[in-house]
Amino acid sequence: MRQTIFHAALVAALAAGTGPALAMCVRPLPDPGEADPVRAEVKSHFDRSDAVLTGTVTGLAYVPARSEAKGHDVSAVREEFRDVKIAVDESWRGGTIHDITIRTAGFRLPDGRHLVDVHDFPFEAGKKYLVYAQRDGDHLRTSACTRTRPIDRAAADIAVLDTLNPR
Repeated sequence: MRQTIFHAALVAALAAGTGPALAMCVRPLPDPGEADPVRAEVKSHFDRSDAVLTGTVTGLAYVPARSEAKGHDVSAVREEFRDVKIAVDESWRGGTIHDITIRTAGFRLPDGRHLVDVHDFPFEAGKKYLVYAQRDGDHLRTSACTRTRPIDRAAADIAVLDTLNPR
């Protein structure tokens, strides 16, 4: 039944012309018997992550996503990866980590502004975050669909993480 509702919503959104720009994140179903929806969601994201940590963004570096611009006017917009360097404070998954790099994708305009992909997470230099990251080849990635968030909005997650994997 839930799958049918999801498919109906997706078809309606595509028919409305929102297409690829539609930012849709699918919420995980809680384990049977899990009464706390926050705990259920944190546990699901924890289980699907290769690294779960808190840390401060120490740098942002742009890396070209491809060597040639197939179908893009690179004078207007350049597709790039943005490597987000994070000094790790605490880790619940991924072993002892001191510094990591999270790779994000997006576009940089000629005036230097960076536009994130619809599912990308908008990290800012100097700010501290709780990060849920998955391995993608040689890189770690996160998105707005994970529970990655600024540290000032992460207290409930950290309380649950401490019960799942005490530091």
